[in-house]
Amino acid sequence: MPSAFCPSHLKRPVYLVLILLHLFLYGCAYMVKTPSIMIPESEKTGDLKQDLLNRAKSIESLKIQGRLKISNRTSKFPSFNCAIWFFSKKGKLLLRIRGSGPFGVTVFDLLADRREVWIYLPQQGKILKGNTFFTDYGNISVDKAIRLMEMCLNPWSPARYCSPMRLLKNGSNGIASLVCCLFGQDITLSYRLPGLTPIIFDSGLTSITFSTSQELEADAYPREISFLLKNDGIKGTLSIREIKFNNLSPNSPIFDRALFSH
Repeated sequence: MPSAFCPSHLKRPVYLVLILLHLFLYGCAYMVKTPSIMIPESEKTGDLKQDLLNRAKSIESLKIQGRLKISNRTSKFPSFNCAIWFFSKKGKLLLRIRGSGPFGVTVFDLLADRREVWIYLPQQGKILKGNTFFTDYGNISVDKAIRLMEMCLNPWSPARYCSPMRLLKNGSNGIASLVCCLFGQDITLSYRLPGLTPIIFDSGLTSITFSTSQELEADAYPREISFLLKNDGIKGTLSIREIKFNNLSPNSPIFDRALFSH
């Protein structure tokens, strides 16, 4: 009777076994239901605008581990791991993003407050510093850029900055849409009720879409955040693996500029 384990099989390269093991583990991980990320509780008043503001205020800081994919009209860049730290309270905004490639090697390290941004590129041995980003639709200050980032990371934060904010749909179909002016542009904000789950933000310049692990689940933080800069043709998707709320302060070492002062 032939053996189930033929000696010739044992002579195959070890890497084939590793590939099969990887596929097996990936398949098992894919079949496991991804748990929802529940956001901090906030006061519910029944007034849509006030509830948005209360939800925004309930998130003072975030620490995110994820994977980011970026492409433009002509190129699709390799995805990379990223860690994001964000703090927002009483007008203070702090952002740090560290991107890493295979084996955890740092590709870039970015730190920004409302006035300046520092970018460390270790492979080039450079530290860049400035207060303006340049785009196809014009220059944008670091302050505006970091607030746009807050819109992505805290999708309820537009209630802090949009003025005036008026209701387009009253939620009779389970979706409430509002329009407001932000940075001189009208932007439409859509949320799924009753949990104010963000769906899509759209303007003539950009769109941001959100998806949760269970599309209809209330009080869940998005599992994926995608953005499109329409004039620049830049698209990106952040897939979130892990997130922690409200465990940072403005004095956290992660926001120390020492690394960027050399």
